[in-house]
Amino acid sequence: MSANRSRPALALAATTALLFSLSGCNSKPQLSNLMDSFGKAEVQASPEVWDEHTVGLPFVFGYDEGLAKAKAEGRPAMVFLTTTWCKWCKRMSATCLQDPEIRTLLEQNFVLVLVDGDQESAVKRKLKNTGYPHIVFISPDEQILASQNGFAEPDAFKQVIAQALSTS
Repeated sequence: MSANRSRPALALAATTALLFSLSGCNSKPQLSNLMDSFGKAEVQASPEVWDEHTVGLPFVFGYDEGLAKAKAEGRPAMVFLTTTWCKWCKRMSATCLQDPEIRTLLEQNFVLVLVDGDQESAVKRKLKNTGYPHIVFISPDEQILASQNGFAEPDAFKQVIAQALSTS
């Protein structure tokens, strides 16, 4: 009989434990916000790790650094929000950023900014990032001029650049 009495108590204890463990699923955004309040993470990938992404273009690493340069030069910025592990980002770099016409347009008209999405979570939220690659063209005063969310072939990306240039 005592075994039958302990089953409801055991079920209640298991249910309570499950509910407490599930309530922690919402803690990641809070932890992310806490980390943002202390600044950037100390461990960042070295510039060499980004070679497949930058393909020889003069990127500035980090959102704040890139925006400071864009403001100082009075030029819009192309923000490339990516990660070291994103295969579509590398593919976009290999196709779009290797295209001679695109390279010329970017180098002549924009400050190129690479943002590590794994490190700069506040920037991800600010730019409403929903996936990678995410490229946002912004004015020196941080107005969005155009954006490309996800992979694009060179011809489609040229249209995004043209939109950014026409609104800058």
